[in-house]
Amino acid sequence: MAASRTTTRLATLVALIVAGCSDSTDPLTVASTSKPQLSTSTVESLTLAPGDSFTLAPPFHALNDHCGPASVTWSSSAPQVATVSNGGLVKALAVGNALLTAYSCGREATASVSVVAASVPLDPAAPPATPPIAGSSVELPRSYVDTRSIAPTARTIAVNSGDNLQAALASARSGDVVVLQAGATFTGNFSLPARSDGGWITIRTSASASLPPQGVRVTPRDAGTMARIVSPNSTCALSAGAGAARYQIVGLEITTTSFLGYSYGLVCLGQGSESTVAELPSDIILDRLYLHGASFVNLSRCLALNSVRSAIVDSYLSECHSSEQEAQAIATWNGPGPFKIVNNYLEATGENIIFGGADPSIPNLVPSDIEIRRNHFYKPLAWKGVYPVKNLFELKNAQRVLVEGNVMENCWVSGQEGFAVVMKTLSQSGRAPWTVTQDVTFRLNLIRNVGAGFNLIGLQYAVGIPMQRVDISNNIVQNLNIPPYDGEGRGF
Repeated sequence: MAASRTTTRLATLVALIVAGCSDSTDPLTVASTSKPQLSTSTVESLTLAPGDSFTLAPPFHALNDHCGPASVTWSSSAPQVATVSNGGLVKALAVGNALLTAYSCGREATASVSVVAASVPLDPAAPPATPPIAGSSVELPRSYVDTRSIAPTARTIAVNSGDNLQAALASARSGDVVVLQAGATFTGNFSLPARSDGGWITIRTSASASLPPQGVRVTPRDAGTMARIVSPNSTCALSAGAGAARYQIVGLEITTTSFLGYSYGLVCLGQGSESTVAELPSDIILDRLYLHGASFVNLSRCLALNSVRSAIVDSYLSECHSSEQEAQAIATWNGPGPFKIVNNYLEATGENIIFGGADPSIPNLVPSDIEIRRNHFYKPLAWKGVYPVKNLFELKNAQRVLVEGNVMENCWVSGQEGFAVVMKTLSQSGRAPWTVTQDVTFRLNLIRNVGAGFNLIGLQYAVGIPMQRVDISNNIVQNLNIPPYDGEGRGF
């Protein structure tokens, strides 16, 4: 640590002690009532807006022990925030938090409910409004990616179920919109073609008008309005290589075949092995996508972001997990940026987001000008003991990074010591002496249910430039080293 010039400002560090979970506590199951249909799934927390309602199904043990749904009674710790009936109907009343408890068969199950103000769409063109911290020498990103919707100006190319999607992509020209039939499944390994014309191409679902507006995150319950792309093998479902540029992709579900044992990725922007920036794809906007793995698939990453001027916004990335190696929701190691990662749900066993992890094959490349705001980083507790887990956010080679207004949730001792955030300079293979982590602003984030807070290492091993100019300000850390989120128990 002494080798780095790291400025650490932690205005608020809160350790909130809560009761640990016992072996007899089950998660609850949730299904939608007033919202569009949501597939039933095991959950430990819900986020609702005032006026929303959801029905919680009986805990699993109520069914396994043959007590039946009628044996379940429910209570809310804060009925002024959210009520729950004995039938499991949850009604969100006011902004705040409540713990819901179901009693059945002599045991209990809990789920937390956060009631938040109705989502206010983000301005896709606006950079962060918060100014640099007075007196700080840390440099913010020099440029930001504009993700405003680009209106098509030319043809509409309809692609219906059974049509040749790759042929449609190859035929698209500047100003065209390629419209995929909502509900249709396109199976294959599709690539964005290289282009020499200067305009944008939009690829979207035919039901884009039914999506949440730009600036509002999609969830799995929006899948019915999306077209579906499925990889039939271990190769990426959608990729972009050299010369692929100016694509806006909206409202697609992208996944892999569920019976596969292993997948190398879902969306791959760049191969990760290019030797010049000119070989990289550029200007790719991923907007309101649902990227996910499958329960029995070892998926190495949901999105490889090795490109120029690219963004993923308002999207949902889940089941990025592997028992064989580290898995990430988003990974970048061979792209210069700038990058925009805003308002996404990000779920992964290894690192939910990582910059670095492999040495760049482009000489002197450091991923730069990175905006990471208003995302929800999450590791389901059900993964504990099933998959090796590392951290929620890691930097090994990055500069001019703004991490602001995110929720980073759930981390425990497994593949690492339970730290939520890891920052360091590390040339992974020792062949990139230009590697550096510097000019990182980490502020206004909520970190909760973690074994430890921040692990900062100036220079790991001897190759690279020691980490410098890191500003950690006005963050909250809750539930530090409280079982089952065990770890070293240190804020830093």
